Amino acid sequence: MGGGAAPTRSADPVRCRNHHARSTEDSVFTQKYWATFDDSYSPLPGRDLARVLEIVHRNPPKKPLPRTAGLSEERQTRLEAENNLLSIRYARQTLHL
Repeated sequence: MGGGAAPTRSADPVRCRNHHARSTEDSVFTQKYWATFDDSYSPLPGRDLARVLEIVHRNPPKKPLPRTAGLSEERQTRLEAENNLLSIRYARQTLHL
């Protein structure tokens, strides 16, 4: 009975699943992935998003990003205000905006 091919099974299904997810994820980092999208009307076309994602992917932060989970709403608001001020200072001093 059965002349069909037997299904293949990975010795490590988690590793196989992670490899597939990573391969799929990495494809969005390429200009080629976004080439077929007609998004010229978009404020951030896919090809530009791909470039930004590529830059972020290749330049991970030197230290972990701050987390707000578990902080009170007051502390989260204070952190947001501090980060906004730091961003404004950076924009003025470094980018001359």
